[in-house]
Amino acid sequence: MIFTGFSALLLAPLWDFERIEVMGLINTIRRNMCLLKKVLNKRNDKNKRSSADQEQKWHNQQYIYKFEEVAWRTWRWRRRWRHRRRIRRRNQWYNSRAKESEDCIYRLPPPGNEVPRQANITEFFHRVDTTTQAIQSRECSEIENTAYSIKILQWNACSLNAEKRIQLELLASAKSFDIICISELGNYRQITGYPNYVKNDTFTQSAIFWKHGLDVEIIENGIFKKFHRIQTQSILIAKTLLLVHIYIAPEVSWSTRAEYWNAMLSLLEEQTEMNPMTKIIITGDLNIRDSRFGVNHEENHGYLNEFLLAMNIISNREIPTREGNTLDITLANDNAHRQIIKHRVLHKLNSDHNPTITEIETEQNPYNRHNAHLQPNTVKKYKVMDISNTQKNVTKACEGIDLDLVSLEDINKILNECVVYKMIAHRPIKFWTL
Repeated sequence: MIFTGFSALLLAPLWDFERIEVMGLINTIRRNMCLLKKVLNKRNDKNKRSSADQEQKWHNQQYIYKFEEVAWRTWRWRRRWRHRRRIRRRNQWYNSRAKESEDCIYRLPPPGNEVPRQANITEFFHRVDTTTQAIQSRECSEIENTAYSIKILQWNACSLNAEKRIQLELLASAKSFDIICISELGNYRQITGYPNYVKNDTFTQSAIFWKHGLDVEIIENGIFKKFHRIQTQSILIAKTLLLVHIYIAPEVSWSTRAEYWNAMLSLLEEQTEMNPMTKIIITGDLNIRDSRFGVNHEENHGYLNEFLLAMNIISNREIPTREGNTLDITLANDNAHRQIIKHRVLHKLNSDHNPTITEIETEQNPYNRHNAHLQPNTVKKYKVMDISNTQKNVTKACEGIDLDLVSLEDINKILNECVVYKMIAHRPIKFWTL
């Protein structure tokens, strides 16, 4: 069409006027087509805008729905919360048992034994005196019954190294040992939490480590230096407990061992004469195979007879400490033997010897007065019910009673007569004893 229009203009002088009218018609058609194109473009733009508006309207409607749902849920939650708070306040301010609860007095349910009234619990149990004087008297009695304990770890480390030291520190932190006795120590002198020690620097070396604040006095004696292959350390704890740590090398002859035990017996007798109430504990790797120490041993060394008459064997002879042998021994005199709380062998730590734990009770705090808060093993005496004996007494008392005719007063009388109490020593436990 464009080519036709231009050709008509160029050939206008040659054509007649009729041809010019045809060309005008063609131009009119072209203008109409341009107008039609513009109208179509405007209609497309309008359709696009209407679809965008509809999409935006849909999103707005969804947002409104979501907002209304959240608002409804929030309103419902707030309504429930206000309702629960009103109920809680009503129970708090209008509880008919509130005054009784404050005084810790509760009523028993109806007995049902032809008694038409409820019985107060104070008719069967005495009311607890809550006055200041009574509380102070109870606290004083608890202080008098307070006991303390010392936990001692004995171990042949077989040359302590970095790995063994880390294992030892983890075990000591978990078990809260007060004193650690180590044989075949090697060159290590630093154990976390145990800055104080007394040691032997000769041969395989050994030492006693103890915590900061523990009331310890180092005991030196000439016999300890006389026997070179028998390493001995000795400390006096809180002026009442003498702890002796011994390591006897396997190659020490029987004659030297006999001489050493005789000298040790003389030393212990001197200490007992100075203070007859002294408690004595001897522990260490003695390297002695004796039938009195272990069930797997057949030997019976005569040089120990006199010494074992003065000392008690605390170790369990049925549990070996190195393979099938019981070489790590703990001994105690009569004063200490009565105060032993427990002694056992631990199958832990990386060595050919198993460590042993000894816990002994002491009457006074072994830590200094200014460091008393460091004592982790405070033991108190508590009065508790002896369940086994109480059950036996109740069973025996109920043998001749007709259960169909028994009354509540009869049951209370039997319980009061049959209950048996006992005293136990235990460390305080949160919630139960504190």
